[in-house]
Amino acid sequence: MTRIAADTLYEVSYRSTWGAADGPLGHLVIRRLDDHAIVAEHPAATEDEARALLDRAEAEVRGPAPEFEAAWGIGPASAADPGPDVRPRPAPDAAEPEPAAPDPAGTDSPDRAPAPGDRVPAPGERVTAPDPRITVLPDPADVFAREQPWLARLLHPLVSVDLRLADPAWSGSAPLLSPVEPVDGLLGEETAAHHDAHAGTNWISLRQQADGRWRYLGARELFALEGLEARGEAAMPGLRDHYAEAEAEIAGARARWDRLGALVWGDEEDPSQQRAGWGTDFALVDQLGGEPGYGNWAGFPPPPAYVLDESDPVTPVLRLRDGRPFVFLAATAGTPWRSAGADAILLFVEPGTRTAVLTFDWS
Repeated sequence: MTRIAADTLYEVSYRSTWGAADGPLGHLVIRRLDDHAIVAEHPAATEDEARALLDRAEAEVRGPAPEFEAAWGIGPASAADPGPDVRPRPAPDAAEPEPAAPDPAGTDSPDRAPAPGDRVPAPGERVTAPDPRITVLPDPADVFAREQPWLARLLHPLVSVDLRLADPAWSGSAPLLSPVEPVDGLLGEETAAHHDAHAGTNWISLRQQADGRWRYLGARELFALEGLEARGEAAMPGLRDHYAEAEAEIAGARARWDRLGALVWGDEEDPSQQRAGWGTDFALVDQLGGEPGYGNWAGFPPPPAYVLDESDPVTPVLRLRDGRPFVFLAATAGTPWRSAGADAILLFVEPGTRTAVLTFDWS
């Protein structure tokens, strides 16, 4: 009898203990996939220990479930109910049912667990078909401020979401943006000299203008390509290639959408064509409304103009520095729009200041 793989039963993540005066730096957290309950937690006292724990768990979760359970002190799960297989894979043939889609916004796999008896994050709505509340692949010229046309190559607008969902008095739409960078690591991780009040590692923010377009509030040099060009330096070949590939893939996604009216995975050789054997039910928006829950994105503090309030054990609240809360508007995966997209793009908006803040989960 074939043994069940551990990653069809469990998922692993790291929960940082931000601001704690004493105790561990954080915990490795292992959760069941079927009910998202925590089954094991292992403290880490240092960053090296945390990284070693996570690296080990991510490697071992790909092995057989019994060995994984024994290694991490988990009571055995039922072999009759392996839980959902959330790994993306080609569409199955007629003899095998389509796998359930993952929830990349992190609401199904929060990095921090509610206490027993607490509520779970409100799940929001998954949108797979054309919907009047969203615009698919909006023209960057309609999204970004006219004075910032350079944003179009750095941030690909995947969908725009009606802002009346956040506040009936608001008009226009806010974009879910897929950053082309990084090649590896996190957006802004290698450009700390250009962090400011509105942009930093894994966070960017924009403000809506009177014409409905959005002005990026951070420094251009947060993006390595812009910094190199500003200094008159040539971008490294790998970075140039990465940008060229991303541009070809987003153009292919637009061609597929125009032809099929559905979000489908692009062919590796010709992104304008659908990849053979892959399904057509990918979400345009994985989560419309609801609450974001905890995820790896929450492990990176926002830029100084904002505060991430983590007092609720179920879901964090992004706030302006003066305390006014943002509304969590939507989240979706950067794939299959582009193969190198983030696992989740999360969008928060604050109607009073007409500010949009985006962060990215690369779990």
